[in-house]
Amino acid sequence: MQPIPGIDICVYPVADVTNDDLSGKALSARDQVRLRSIKHPQKRREFIASRLALLELDPKYRIQYEGRIPSLDNGVHISISHAHQVAAAMMSKDYVVGLDVEAQREQLFKISNKFLHPEERFLVRPSRVLEDLHVYWGAKEALFKIWKHGEVDFSHELRVDKFDPVENGTTTGRILKKGKTIECTIHFQNVAGYHLVYAWTDAK
Repeated sequence: MQPIPGIDICVYPVADVTNDDLSGKALSARDQVRLRSIKHPQKRREFIASRLALLELDPKYRIQYEGRIPSLDNGVHISISHAHQVAAAMMSKDYVVGLDVEAQREQLFKISNKFLHPEERFLVRPSRVLEDLHVYWGAKEALFKIWKHGEVDFSHELRVDKFDPVENGTTTGRILKKGKTIECTIHFQNVAGYHLVYAWTDAK
């Protein structure tokens, strides 16, 4: 899956994780350490599926972490996400990237005031409230991953522009932090019943 030149994405079904995969032998040494700290069987499968997605993009990837934030030691930018039965990985040497995959969840109704700016709330369409909320939430998760430094107000410092009411579309957004404005492109689509949203900005 290649959305634009210079960006690669792999969506990996958690159901494709085999018993051999569960051993973690195919993972990097750092990820094997992280895997041992995950006790829940389903979470282990999701974690492994996300790393197998990375392997599909780069069989020789070598991951490193700054806190919980993954990157590759060769300077290539990555983002990883997983939700229940789907995992996804995104990779680019030309752009800083962020990716989020979510199952449909009504919990977004309850927390929408925490991540929507008042102007964004006004643009949510009554005919597709949950679908629009998933675009906003996924986009802001992707922007948050691009920022990498934490401590972000999702409602005011991560902004998403108006988008068309389609299942597969593109919009723009920005990170407003520490006097900086980082302009980003955002794409959203449905994949196997899941909401996939990813964003990118010029690495320069």
